[in-house]
Amino acid sequence: MITARADYGGGPEHLLNLVIHLSKNIEVYIAAPTDEPYFKKFCDFVGEERILQIPHREFKLSYLKKIIFFIRKNKIKLIHSHGKGAGIYSRLAAAVTRTKCIHTFHGIHIAEYSGVSTFLYIKIEQLLSLFTSKAITVSKGEYETCVSLSLINKKKIVVIENGVFYPDESNNDHNYQSPFRILTVTRFDYSKNSELIIEIANELLKRKLLNDFEFHFVGSGQGESQIKESIKNSLVNDRFIFHGFQKDLTKYYQNAFVYLSTSRWEGLPLSVLEAMSFGVPVIATNVRGNKDAVLDKLTGYLFDLEKPESAADKIIELRNNKQLWISLSLASRERVRNNFTIERMAELTEKLYFSINAK
Repeated sequence: MITARADYGGGPEHLLNLVIHLSKNIEVYIAAPTDEPYFKKFCDFVGEERILQIPHREFKLSYLKKIIFFIRKNKIKLIHSHGKGAGIYSRLAAAVTRTKCIHTFHGIHIAEYSGVSTFLYIKIEQLLSLFTSKAITVSKGEYETCVSLSLINKKKIVVIENGVFYPDESNNDHNYQSPFRILTVTRFDYSKNSELIIEIANELLKRKLLNDFEFHFVGSGQGESQIKESIKNSLVNDRFIFHGFQKDLTKYYQNAFVYLSTSRWEGLPLSVLEAMSFGVPVIATNVRGNKDAVLDKLTGYLFDLEKPESAADKIIELRNNKQLWISLSLASRERVRNNFTIERMAELTEKLYFSINAK
C-alpha cells in the first residue's frame, strides 16, 4: 500500500480500514509519511518492519528508488496506491519492477486547477495508466468523472464504494428537541466550503428560527481560523460550537439532529456515510460524492450549492415533521447496511487483488 498522506482525512482512514479487514491470506506492507495520527496506527497494525517512510504529498526521486528497493527486497506481488501523489510513485515503481498495480482515485479534484494544470494532470494520468492493472473509483460519480476526462481506459476501472463501520444501535429521537444540533465534520479547506454554513445560519436568522438550532463543527484545518473569525463578526456567532479534532465521533453522531455537508465536491465522503450509519438524516450539496451517498427525499436532502436558502428550508421541514425525520433516519441506516460497509469494501477489494494475480 502506498499513500502520500497519513494525517486526518478520509483517504488514510479508508486505507487503515481496508488493511484491518483484509484476510490473513494477504501480507501487507505500507509506504506512508510520518503524519499523525495514521502513521502510528499503520505501524501498530502491520509492524514497523513492514513500513517505509516517504514524504508528505511530495515526489522525490530518491524515495522512488527506496520504494523500488523495498518492493524487490520484500518480493511484493501487487502495489496498491491511494490518492494522486501515491499514484505517481506506484505506477513508476510498477513500470521499473514489472509489478502489477492498482490505483484508487480518492476524489478527482481539479476544480482549483488552472487550465494548464488540468491539462498536465490529465496527460500525466493517461501516461501512468499504461502501468496500471486496474483503477478503483470509490463512487459511481467518480467513475463518470474519470471516464469523461479519459484518465484511463474504462475497461480497467472498477467501482468499489467506500465503506464505514455499521453501529449496532442507531440515533434515536432523544435528540429531537431544541436546540436541534446540526453537525459537520470537516477539514476547513476550499473543497469543504464551510463558509456556506454561515449563509445557511443567516437564512435561519432571517426567519427568526436560529435560536432553535446549534451548529457543531468537528475537525481542523488551514481555514479554521478564518471561519472562526467570520462567525465571530456575525450575528450568528452564539449558535456555533467548535470541537476540534476528535478521535471518536460516536457521541457527536448520536446527538445530531441532521448532518450538513456543504462540499464543492467529494469522492464518497466517509463522514456522510458515518452519519447515515447512525441514522442521522443528511442535508448535502448536490455534487459528486454527496449524491452517490444521499438519496434525495429518501435518506436526506440534496440542495444546490448556490442556494443556502434551500438548505434552510430542509432543516426547518425536518424540525417541523418528526415522522419524516424518523423515516429518513431509518432509510439512511438501511442504505449504509446494504451498500457501504467496511466489510463489503474489503471483500470486493480482496477479490480484485486475487483476480489480478491470477492472470
